[in-house]
Amino acid sequence: MSYFADSLRAARKRVGLSQRAVAREAGLSQGQWSNYENGIWLNIGLDTLYKIAEVLGTTVGQLVDDPNPSRKIRQRVPEGFSSDAKRTVTTKKRTKL
Repeated sequence: MSYFADSLRAARKRVGLSQRAVAREAGLSQGQWSNYENGIWLNIGLDTLYKIAEVLGTTVGQLVDDPNPSRKIRQRVPEGFSSDAKRTVTTKKRTKL
């Protein structure tokens, strides 16, 4: 799982909301939210990240800034996408200068 997915789930549980409730408040479908929590995402807009953070009572930075920058980020691509997109993407998070 990715830090982002883990932080979404932890923040949602901390505020005591269901996936459906968070999704509704953030203007997402429950399926989209479930995908985010399971590490499946493609092109999440910054406006969506800010709305999610607002609903969860946190900041975008807290949701995405992994305190362990050497940890690898793995993103799964859902079924139905091109064979190129189906590869598991593995990158190292950039360290701050």
